[in-house]
Amino acid sequence: MSSKLSVDRYSTLSYFDLHANGETYSLAQIAPDFIVFRTPVELPPCEGTIIIRSEGEQTERRVRLVNGASRDSDLAAVERL
Repeated sequence: MSSKLSVDRYSTLSYFDLHANGETYSLAQIAPDFIVFRTPVELPPCEGTIIIRSEGEQTERRVRLVNGASRDSDLAAVERL
């Protein structure tokens, strides 16, 4: 059986940042109820904005860090505002 790659399929590069408490933090992954920091950070529970850049477009999503973030973990729970 021969397989053929479709030229219509491709993966775009996406970049995610969190802007909170006057700082910008680089994110490795976002999901509806959590974010993953590239490097663990210490943040209290707060509101922030996730900035998503992909294919020259930028979108923003307001969130609340439910329990804040800890240097002990790169994972933080969020809820959308």
